[in-house]
Order: sequence, then structure tokens, then C-alpha cells
Amino acid sequence: LLGVMPTPSDDFFALGGDSLAAIEHVGLAELAGLPMTADMLYEHRTLEALVAALEHAAPASMNTCTELIVDVAELRETHRALRRASRDLAVEQDTSILLTGATGFLGARVLVELVSQARVTCVVRDPGALISTLRGITDGERAITAMSSHVRVLAGDLTAPQLKLPDAVYDQLARTTSAIVHCAADVSLAKPYRALRATNVEGTARVLELAALAGARVHHASTLSVFVGSDRPPGTLHETDALETAERVYGGYAQAKWAAEWLAREAGASIYRFGLLTGETGTGRASARDWLTWFVRGLAQLGAVPRGLDELAVDLTPIDHASHVLATLVLEDARGTFHVANRRSATLADLAAALRRAGIALAEVDPVDWPGVVAAAHLAAPEATAAVLGVCRGTDRYARLRACDVFQATDHAFDTSRTDEVASCPPPTPELLDRYIAAALEARRP
Repeated sequence: LLGVMPTPSDDFFALGGDSLAAIEHVGLAELAGLPMTADMLYEHRTLEALVAALEHAAPASMNTCTELIVDVAELRETHRALRRASRDLAVEQDTSILLTGATGFLGARVLVELVSQARVTCVVRDPGALISTLRGITDGERAITAMSSHVRVLAGDLTAPQLKLPDAVYDQLARTTSAIVHCAADVSLAKPYRALRATNVEGTARVLELAALAGARVHHASTLSVFVGSDRPPGTLHETDALETAERVYGGYAQAKWAAEWLAREAGASIYRFGLLTGETGTGRASARDWLTWFVRGLAQLGAVPRGLDELAVDLTPIDHASHVLATLVLEDARGTFHVANRRSATLADLAAALRRAGIALAEVDPVDWPGVVAAAHLAAPEATAAVLGVCRGTDRYARLRACDVFQATDHAFDTSRTDEVASCPPPTPELLDRYIAAALEARRP
């Protein structure tokens, strides 16, 4: 996978492995009959440690909601103490909206939406990365032009005390922040909860600390994975549903976002649960690390699709719709919880039809034979491992690999009634799917 011959004591990540390589590693292990999880690779990074872990057959990553609450309870108490102290803070007149995650897939587009109507302060680890990110998206130049007058960029770290800002800068931020839009997150399907906690949970706690001092409302970007990645039964997921309607949450990403949302809700934040964020409606372009894109490319490389699974459903929430809704509700100082997702899911049959319209011949394969088809092709088609992980529902490997399931929307409906008052999500029409497929195939790696 990494193009090297490792020794038993070599560290997978030190040799160049990243989160996508970790997912591919898990897929190849699955094809070889090794019941691996991504958690195991992060916790046992050498070959010798991994062998020992496999021999003990570690269970899939799973936390109860009660365990997650206990884990973050101390972070909540810090926020409460700061809110009691915030009354003595003098607020300046020249205020701005603080945006986190401005270099991310969602955050960059939210910045573009906000700059024409508000002053924005961005806290990012690498200010230079913000410019390059904006140059790669539609209308990004508009935000770059506004940098000198409407956008302030601060180099900081959300996981550090005071966001790693000097005392004077942090105090001024507390006096001039009118609202906080918290989009920053490590969106990794591979990392376990412990590896995501600092960024996704503690980072949220740091944002809430600043909000408590500033007396600012927090608009927290969450995810519907807090429900579809849990043990909730099939059915409609309502905007009014409490987090605690689930008892267990599977996979590090869903667990970390569940814990972060619990903290934000306890602090009175407005919550935005996003569906699967997909490419722009006009260009079809998605994130370079988009899992659905990898899955589609995997099917194309295989030239095959599993038979009889046509109704597996995937939510498609175009990124331009999601960013427009979030920015609009922030500017309206919206309160409560909003589901930003598609009322109508696409299906595996829809994706297959779009691939065929793009000229990709797809043979239909019995699901029992599907892993074998992928195993035979993976050396020539490395992204094909996404195909075996992406279709795991109804198999004995689902408990281990459900975080990689592309079709988590299956058997669920998303209530978006409050969000629809701002804008309805574009449905997955054949035209939109064709743009997504074209963009995915264009981005195929050699």
C-alpha cells in the first residue's frame, strides 16, 4: 500500500500513511480475511502490534451516549464558570462574526456567503492555506478581495488555551465577537474517538469558552451521523429529536461529533445537522477527500456493481446549498436545531445509471461474490477498496465497517421543515448526478 517493505517495528503513519490510506488498509485486510478496524491501525501502528491485536479480535469502536457525556462533563463545567464571569466584559462597537474551519470544504464557502453582509474574523492554523482554498472554489475570489476590509485572519489553534492567541488579541476577540460559526472539524472516517477528541470535542469546548466571555451566540455545525451512525431504529429523523434518543454511537467520527453537539446544546448553541455534503450543483466538484467520490471511482474502476441492492440510499446535500442555508440562518440569528439535508435520497441504482450514462460499463455481480471481484482488481484499481467498504450493510462485517458505509441514509427520512423555510435542498436529479459523476471521473487518480 505504501510502496515500501516495512520491518515489524515500523510505524504505518511514519512511513507515510494517512487517514485515506488507513481506510484502504482496512479494506485490503478485509479482502484478505482479516477482521480489522481503523481504530486498530491507529492504536497499534506497527506490524508486530497489529498482529497481536488481530489475534485478540478487538471489537468494533462503540461508545454509549452515557459514556460520551461522562467523558466531556468537565469541559462543560469550564464553560459554565466562564459564562458567569462574562458579565464584567466591556463589548466594543466594531463587532464581527468569528468563523472557524474557514479552510475546510464547508467553512470556505460559508465565508464567501458571509463577507458581502458582515465583517468576519477567521481563526486558522495556516493563513496561507486560506487563500489557496478560496482560489479553488466558485466565487472564492470575492472573499479574497474582501480580505483587506471585511475579513480578519488570525493564526491560532482551536485545541489550545485561548486558541493559542496572545492575551491582548484574545481579549479583543472576546470584546468584538457578535456570533461564532463553528465549522472546524477533523472529518475522518478512519480515526478513533480518542484521535478526534482534541480537534472535534476540545476544540468545540474552546469555542464555547470564548462565546461565554463574549456573550456571543454559537452556530455549531454538526452532522446527521449522530443519528445514522447510532443504534436508532429506522424512520424519520426530526429536527426536534434529542441526541439522547440514541443509546450507542458507532465509529470515532460520529462519536466525536455526538459529544461536541452535546456540549454545544448544553451551552445553548444553535445546531445545524448536515447530511452528506457533496459537490457544487453547478460544477459537481467535491472535496478531494470525499468518500462518495472515492466510492464512485471505485465502481468505475471495477466496471461492476453488486446486484439486488438498488434501493440502498445515499443522502446528497450540495455544498453550495448547505453553506447558503447556514450563512442565512447565522445572519438571522436563528435559534434551535436545523437539519440541512435532502428530503429525497439517491440510490445505488441512481449512481449506477449515471455511471452508465457517462460511458462506464457496469456488470452486475452477486453480493456474495462482490469482495472477490474487488480483491482481484485492487492492485490495478486501488480505489476499488472503497467499493467493498462502501457496500457492507447486511453483511457480517457491517458492525466493524459501518462508519465507511456510503448508504447510511437507507431506511431513514430527514425532517427538514425548519430549514426549508430558508431554502429547499436541490433533489438528486439525473442532471445533478451526471455532474457529480463527471467531476468524480475527471479527478480519478492515474
